[in-house]
Amino acid sequence: MTPAEADALIARFMDGATDNAEEQQLYAYFASGSVDKRHHRYAPMFAWYANGLNSTPLRPQSLWRRHAVAIATVAASIIIVVTLGFGYHNAMSDRQQLMEEYAGSYIIRDGVRYTDLSQILPAVIAAEKQAEELLTAGLQTEQYYDEIERMMLEDDISEIDAQALSEMFDEV
Repeated sequence: MTPAEADALIARFMDGATDNAEEQQLYAYFASGSVDKRHHRYAPMFAWYANGLNSTPLRPQSLWRRHAVAIATVAASIIIVVTLGFGYHNAMSDRQQLMEEYAGSYIIRDGVRYTDLSQILPAVIAAEKQAEELLTAGLQTEQYYDEIERMMLEDDISEIDAQALSEMFDEV
């Protein structure tokens, strides 16, 4: 179809004067990909009609918008990759630090000595947690006994004061 023929059919289509065969010619023209430059603005509309009005008509995106979306997508991908990389590095660093701290450690279970850190690390961490719980319990117990001692001293002082006062009144 020549651009002049397409102009005439588009004008007739816009006036509602085309028949089904002419409309099919227009749909084929716009689907062919060899659309004249001045007809590009009609391409989304005719694609919508050719699709049987089943979807919303596509709005053409400007070249700037397509580039902006592509650049934003690449930037977001880079940010995600860098963030995941740092997270992985930090997790590996923490594990490596634990391995270095406990290098040479071992446990004995059922008479067998285990030196593989990947096997003994959970037991070591559990033992540290238990030691921390015992330390916390010991500190709480110490605070409890300090409070009892303080209360007993206050009771002794108040008894001494009461005795001193009664002795003073007895003398008078």
